[in-house]
Amino acid sequence: MKEYKKSYLTWLFIIICSVCFGDMTLMILEKTPLNIWVSRIIGCLVCVLFNMLFCIMFYNNKKEN
Repeated sequence: MKEYKKSYLTWLFIIICSVCFGDMTLMILEKTPLNIWVSRIIGCLVCVLFNMLFCIMFYNNKKEN
């Protein structure tokens, strides 16, 4: 049961951090003369990339332990 809670909290942490990084990128790019849709697509890609990075980082550490 504890493993389930730890896994759930890890996924929640990964998703929240990824969305925060994507949102920060979007806020920075909104102030540039780029089209808003290009800014949103780049923010979404940053969110996905950070999600993949965090998943690799957390789950590789879990397998080593």
